[in-house]
This record gives sequence, C-alpha cells and structure tokens, in this order.
Amino acid sequence: MTDPRTDPMIPDAAGESPGFLLWRVTLRWQRRMTAALAPLGLTHAQFVQLMAVWWLTSEGRQPSERELASLAGGDVAAVGQVLLSLEKRDLLAGTIGEFDPARRLLDITETGRTLAEESMAVVEAADREFFRPVSAEPAFLESLHRLAGYQEQPA
Repeated sequence: MTDPRTDPMIPDAAGESPGFLLWRVTLRWQRRMTAALAPLGLTHAQFVQLMAVWWLTSEGRQPSERELASLAGGDVAAVGQVLLSLEKRDLLAGTIGEFDPARRLLDITETGRTLAEESMAVVEAADREFFRPVSAEPAFLESLHRLAGYQEQPA
C-alpha cells in the first residue's frame, strides 16, 4: 500500500484536491439555492422535481415517479416523498396509470405551474450570480457536462 504522505498523486493540501474543491463549491451553491428558494417555501429538492414535472408536461408528457427519479439521478423512494410533499401543497396531482395501475403519473396544477415559473426565474438569477466568476470561461459548462455524464451537449 502506498504511503499517502509520499505519493505524488495525492495533493499536499486540501485546496489542491479536485474532489474537496468540488465538495466546497457544491455546499456553497446548495446554501445559495436554499436561500433563494426559502421565500417561495420550496426546498431545492422540491424545486428540482416541480421543474421536472413542469418541463415534461410542457412537452405534452405525463411523467411517472420513476422517470422523474431517472431524470434527476435520484432514488425513486426519495423522489416519491418529495413529490408527495408537492401534492399535499396542491402543486402536483398524481393519477394511476391507465395501462399499469402500479405506475403513478404526475401532472402539474395551475398553482404549481405559477410557482414553477416564479421559482425558475429566482433560481436562474441566483445561478447567474453564483457562477459569474467562471461563466465567461467557455470550457466550464463543457466540463460540467462531461462530469455529469452527458453524452451530448445540449444545443
């Protein structure tokens, strides 16, 4: 086993470790999103799921919990809990699938649509402010796409 104190591949300081830096950036960004969404009464997880349903239904689709979990890269049970919290607030409505009773399909309510559009503007403004120091670097988004595992860059 290699001694981490002498291995040249191990950073000398935490500030040189990409994983540690990503962790720090992620925590700062999450705190910024939490602060931006708090006045709207949404958690970041609720925002992500509300926006996913808003986006998919605006394309004429009625997504299932499984599709939403896959889209966000989350656990189906955890996503289901978030979706239930949004249903209790009358932001989403769930129905049993016509051909598969075990498959719950989701739709967004008018109240949910209004909140989704309002929260999207708030989050986009917070993102622009947070990422301002690196937004002029063309490789930044390309690098994020690669790290996120996207095969193709969105147009």
